Amino acid sequence: MVMPGASVNWDDLKSNCGEDEDLMRELIHIFLSESPQMLEDIRRSWKEKDAAALKRTAHRLKGSLVSLAANPAAQCASVLEQMGYEVKLEGADQVMAELESKMSELSAELRRMTQSHS
Repeated sequence: MVMPGASVNWDDLKSNCGEDEDLMRELIHIFLSESPQMLEDIRRSWKEKDAAALKRTAHRLKGSLVSLAANPAAQCASVLEQMGYEVKLEGADQVMAELESKMSELSAELRRMTQSHS
């Protein structure tokens, strides 16, 4: 079930969880509780122009996003991770803004999904 503009590929997420709906809900719950801090860590790394920390924090968030099949946000985190790896932070402000937007959409979609299935 891939909807245009969807923040999550629900079919892939179900597959990642072995079709286990309880595991899927648990993964979403953990993500919703931990992602604000991960995003704040990325924001801080970016503002401090700390490329090594940006690479590390973006990589951590990307891993969580990939496990959720949240591909649009994962792509943004991947770009920031690469920028940190290459120590080239020019343009990171645009990517950071896009990541924050995608994360906001993702969180809203995950909350809607969990509320409708509780």
